[in-house]
Amino acid sequence: MLKASKEGPDVAIQILQKHVDRYPKDYARMYLLSTVLRQEDRLDEAEKVVRVIIDAPQQTVSLEAIEQFSLHAPSAHLLVEL
Repeated sequence: MLKASKEGPDVAIQILQKHVDRYPKDYARMYLLSTVLRQEDRLDEAEKVVRVIIDAPQQTVSLEAIEQFSLHAPSAHLLVEL
């Protein structure tokens, strides 16, 4: 989707943002959104998204909790790169 057209990244950002708004605990899509924002040099927006991932309280034992925990390190790394 990102390279399908010139508008690809903007469309991807819109779709991911709508998804994250609807599912605010979907940290994997949130991380994907932050990486697309970073690729588009929208660094302030990317930082806000990454901070949400890092600052979110850890979910209880579940697959979502494992996914959330596994995203902390790459999110922190992305934040350092910003």
